[in-house]
Amino acid sequence: MTFGNQTGVSAGPIEHAGTSENVPAKMTPAGGNEGRGRPERSRYSLAVAILAFGVVIVAIMLTGTYVYHRLLRTPQEVATDVAHQIASGIKEMFNMTPRVTVNEVVVIHESYPSFELATVTRETTATYEYRNQWLGSQKSITIKGRFRIKAGFDLSQPSALDVQSKPLKIIARFPQPKILSVEMLSHEIEKSENGYWNRLNLEDQKAALDELLRTAKVEGGTGIHAEAKKNLEDKLRNLAEQKKAGIQLEYGFAPK
Repeated sequence: MTFGNQTGVSAGPIEHAGTSENVPAKMTPAGGNEGRGRPERSRYSLAVAILAFGVVIVAIMLTGTYVYHRLLRTPQEVATDVAHQIASGIKEMFNMTPRVTVNEVVVIHESYPSFELATVTRETTATYEYRNQWLGSQKSITIKGRFRIKAGFDLSQPSALDVQSKPLKIIARFPQPKILSVEMLSHEIEKSENGYWNRLNLEDQKAALDELLRTAKVEGGTGIHAEAKKNLEDKLRNLAEQKKAGIQLEYGFAPK
């Protein structure tokens, strides 16, 4: 079969109607990232500067406060401050507040929940033998007891602190120490003997217990006044040293 002349179609590149053009990519300048980093560094530097400024201000305020309290206050102000702090320390340790004066002017009035300030408590034992003879007939009883003795200061008598400003010094005045109480914790009769017609009775036992109590007070109270005074002085001296003040203790009443 014979075909007609055919026109040859050459295969070549085919172009589409909507051919896209090749657009060159935008180049980022080499300093672009550095430009974005500058504001961040600036903000950081500003924050550090503000913080440093705040620290300086606080340091200046603290220094000013220290200088005022140490150098610029008058001796009267320092003494008054020490008086209140010493009174507070005494109340915390002894649960009492003496009358406090600054240069002989009252700044704190006394407050005593109890009129006894015990600075020593000790336990002791004592033994007493009671004897009685009547018409040649003797009776006796031996009693042993355990006691608690308290010694300190009778606050019904005057006590006071005076703080002097020039130089800074505390004068503490208390009555003389004394035995405040002797408490019998227990007792036992170690030995008892009746006479033929002189028999022991309740009055004899009471008399023996009374003498036992006096014996315990004498024997157990040896050196207790000095110990009571020392305990008070040690605590007051420690308070005074904390405030860099001298202290003088005076006792104006005889022990009972």
